[in-house]
Amino acid sequence: MNINPTGHRVLIKQDSLLEKDDIYKSALAAGLELPDHEDMKREKVGVDTGIVVKVPDTAYTWFKGAGWCKEGDRVAFAKYSGKVFRDPDDKHAVYLVVNDDDIIAVIGEDIDAGK
Repeated sequence: MNINPTGHRVLIKQDSLLEKDDIYKSALAAGLELPDHEDMKREKVGVDTGIVVKVPDTAYTWFKGAGWCKEGDRVAFAKYSGKVFRDPDDKHAVYLVVNDDDIIAVIGEDIDAGK
């Protein structure tokens, strides 16, 4: 799937419910289809996570400094942020194009708060 974010937006591959929700995983293994469960789950949580796929050169220019995430980073982003895209070849793959300032944390990186 080829999605190119424009302006101050970042492309994120949202974490899959297959990895995060054991009940959903069990239901799929049993052959049950749960319609739009990923969107329903996303609506119920305050923060979602995923992997940054693309960061265009135009992202973070508003802040006159280096961006706080890069491609490959695991990030948390604000509830209800972004535009959802589904991969037609993989119905469980969900991509989001979010504003750069909707990324609220980089997960797993050591950050020295004193600097």
